[in-house]
Amino acid sequence: MARVHLPVHSTIRKWVYRHLSQTCCPFNIKFAQELKEAAFQPREVLAKKDGRTLADDLLAMSQEEFSAAFRKSPMKRAKLAGLKRNAAVVSRDVGTSEDFDAPTGALDNREPSTD
Repeated sequence: MARVHLPVHSTIRKWVYRHLSQTCCPFNIKFAQELKEAAFQPREVLAKKDGRTLADDLLAMSQEEFSAAFRKSPMKRAKLAGLKRNAAVVSRDVGTSEDFDAPTGALDNREPSTD
């Protein structure tokens, strides 16, 4: 019997290897602990949101909101345009067909994408 290799879209492959593998890794399951250090807690703007909600919030964020939310944070290196571009990719990947109109401007950013 011949083996058939089906191509897997790179986005799915990245999700499986980067994210899914973290949830089933025995090391992560055995040694995972809640964060106790306050410096490593998520900022309020990011905390307790699913990917779609967070992407929508970031796409609607103004420069002033971005500066206030990420003051003294390495996130500022991404700049608002880069963060919106990445949020648009997330919105495209986890959103519905109604979500596709919102991120088109963010995808026009000329900085290289990480996806």
